[in-house]
Amino acid sequence: MSSLWHQASSSTCRQSSNRSFIESTKWDELIHVYRRSQIIESATTRPESPGPSLPNATLGDGTPESIKLSFRAGGDKIFHERLKGALVQRKWLLQNAPPIPRSHMNEANPISTYSLTDGYTPTPPPPKVVGIAGLERRGAELRKNNEFVIGSAFEDLEALMTSAKEVIAMAERFRSQNSNGDGDNDANSAEAASLLSDMGLVTTKDMLSGGSGADRTYIAELSRNLAEFLTDDKRGVLRREGGIMSLVDLWAVFNRTRNGIELVSPMDFERAATMWDTLRLPIRLRRFRSGLLVVQGRDRTDDKTVASLLSWLKDLHSIPPAMSNISEFGAVTGPSVTWDWQLFGRGVTAQETAERFGWSVGVATEELEMAEERGALCREQGLDGVRFWENFFAEIEVKVPKTKTVQQLEQAELEKRLRESGLL
Repeated sequence: MSSLWHQASSSTCRQSSNRSFIESTKWDELIHVYRRSQIIESATTRPESPGPSLPNATLGDGTPESIKLSFRAGGDKIFHERLKGALVQRKWLLQNAPPIPRSHMNEANPISTYSLTDGYTPTPPPPKVVGIAGLERRGAELRKNNEFVIGSAFEDLEALMTSAKEVIAMAERFRSQNSNGDGDNDANSAEAASLLSDMGLVTTKDMLSGGSGADRTYIAELSRNLAEFLTDDKRGVLRREGGIMSLVDLWAVFNRTRNGIELVSPMDFERAATMWDTLRLPIRLRRFRSGLLVVQGRDRTDDKTVASLLSWLKDLHSIPPAMSNISEFGAVTGPSVTWDWQLFGRGVTAQETAERFGWSVGVATEELEMAEERGALCREQGLDGVRFWENFFAEIEVKVPKTKTVQQLEQAELEKRLRESGLL
């Protein structure tokens, strides 16, 4: 009986020990899974701050004076540039800043206020006030709006570019208020034009006050804007046109970039182009013999143009012209070239010249005629139009007989008569 009780008790002890072992194993597994989930959650959860966070680190009482960063797979240069930009723009001040309020300039929409809990809550518009009180309120709202525009425009570079139109409109309002006909208008106009040029904005005539001085300032600033427009490598206006383009084409391209706002008249445009030489800008205006006005770089001369034309015509000595006449059955009937093309090359038309150098047909015709006047080219008038060749006649030596004077002719006539009479 005792042995049976001992076996039963031992089996009961084994079962209880197994149960406790299983339960402890399950708890260990649950704790392990919980800790693993906490680690994964802490690894995948991104903190609100864009920078690294050290919640459990103890750095002592002092503030760290330096932070060491290591880059294993590059990216140090990009990080350095973005860090400098963030330090210049002080972007850490915008982390906890409230969002930009909605536009309150639209009278049709009610004014809205922002709160951290409810967000935007529309408020009823203020009652209309007429008379002197209404004018005073309107002036106060205008001043408040000006303060808001200036504060938001110069806070950040991106905000400045966004608020450029509002800044221009405000500058125009200041101009209209200050234009009282005094003698300081010219100086104020010049200063305003220079400030707008520094901001990268195109000066318009309406930004400046009236008067001859303001008109001269507008033309000078327009001339500088045109020079910057032509020399901008990003736009590449002159580069696409082969380094030279007509003034009419430039006027159309420049006004097209202004999106139909503050278009420049042809008269003001020509006056601005004529001031390039006075202002010593890298662009010059050139007039051909036919009266065509073209725009080109100051480093571009007629000698360089003639040299480029002759170099192209010399390259044609190694390129055969149209091979031969081909019949309707595809058979070659005979050569169409009746000259030694390897020695003389071939003639070119204005259309071919325009395609070769990227010029317009009118500019190509003027450049070919200019080279003809200089004696570098000669023309051939045929059924297919005008072709320009190299001037090989200039290389031919022509012996011109010497002309005799009247006394020499009389002396020769006298000697002839004496020989006929037998005296000589």
